[in-house]
Parts: sequence; C-alpha cells; structure tokens
Amino acid sequence: MNRSMEAHRVLALKGYNVQSYGTGTAVRLPGPDARTPNVYAFGEKSYKEIYEDLAQKNYDLYHSNGLLNMLQRNMKIKERPQKWQIQPDIDLNIIFTFEDRVFDHVVEDLNNHSSITNAPCHVLNLAVRDNQEESVIAAQEIAFFLKELETYGEDWEDHMESAISKFEARYNRKLLYALCFL
Repeated sequence: MNRSMEAHRVLALKGYNVQSYGTGTAVRLPGPDARTPNVYAFGEKSYKEIYEDLAQKNYDLYHSNGLLNMLQRNMKIKERPQKWQIQPDIDLNIIFTFEDRVFDHVVEDLNNHSSITNAPCHVLNLAVRDNQEESVIAAQEIAFFLKELETYGEDWEDHMESAISKFEARYNRKLLYALCFL
C-alpha cells in the first residue's frame, strides 16, 4: 500500500492517469507485533475507516510507526483499497509493481486471462523496500522513466528496451519487464 500509493500520488500530480491495486487476499497492515497484523478485506473499508479503526486501537503506536500518516495520504488519493483480481476489464498501457512476487502475480494473471482487445500492456517491476523513504525515491524514478518514454512520442512502445536501459544506467537499479496482452 505504501509503495504503490506513493507512486500513484506522484504520478497523478504530474498529470498521468493512474490506478493502483493490491494483489493479496486482503489489505494487511502492521499490528502491535509481527504475528498480529491488522487485516481488512478489499472493498469493505475505506481508508478513512481503516484510519479510524487503527487510531481507536492504538493511536500512539500507529502514529509513531507512520501508518496513520500513510492512510491520511491515501485518503487524499482515492476512497479505498482496490483488489487487482476483481477489477473489470481494464485498459492499461503500463503497469508498475514494486515487488518481484507481485510482478510475477500480475504477469501470471494477465497471461491466464483470455485477451479481449489484444492490446499490449507493459509490466515493469522496480524492487523497492516498503518504507516511506524508499517509496518516495521510487515514485520519482518511475516519473523519470515515464518522462523518458514520452520523448519517443507516438512510437514509445518501440523504444521500451531503450528507456529501460537508460533508467537502469541512470539509477543503477534493475527493472524487470514483461510484455502482456489485454
């Protein structure tokens, strides 16, 4: 939730049409200890309701660990967490993930669905540690990548490999890449 929503925020501010989704079975947020996460079913609670629930459970803990601030940011972006697998047919050109496991899940999901439009969808993964600092940096790096693609105009898809190479050279970070079809 932290990585994708920070990227959502930054890219939306730069004028991109952005959507963000979770791929897990539920929204899982840190709890009072590692064995007791806070779990919310997708679609059941808004970010505001999750915020209120955590603030009621232990305001000091969730304020000090940054969860309440993260949820306040998310409330400004969209109403509630959305689950990738339950979205109706969506029209996306590029999908960014921030964890290898999520990348694999999204690619597998796209490859297992019958292609309706046969439109290309470029799936990229930038591995990012799930903390605020790394999320902010990654969001800016993704914005640079998209700006680079824009320099190619209408033929941007023909230059995906080149844009990936430039990104990797500039940031010394690896992007996983798969071409799928919607």
